[in-house]
Amino acid sequence: MDNSKTGKPLYKNECKRFALDEWTELTSGSPVEIKICGSWVKTHIEHDGTDYYAVGLRGLKLDGLEARIPERG
Repeated sequence: MDNSKTGKPLYKNECKRFALDEWTELTSGSPVEIKICGSWVKTHIEHDGTDYYAVGLRGLKLDGLEARIPERG
């Protein structure tokens, strides 16, 4: 499945990083779009020394939210 248009649920993998699938792991600096209230919000992932979070959306529980990698352009 191409996650660039439809998105997939975010989850924590065995390395405790957010992932979209077994091939797409998000680490510090990874660009991502997260669907919030029906709209795609552009952000990126960072780590605060304890856990990963989405910049500008700190405090938002990311597990299970629909996300996609932004198209390059």
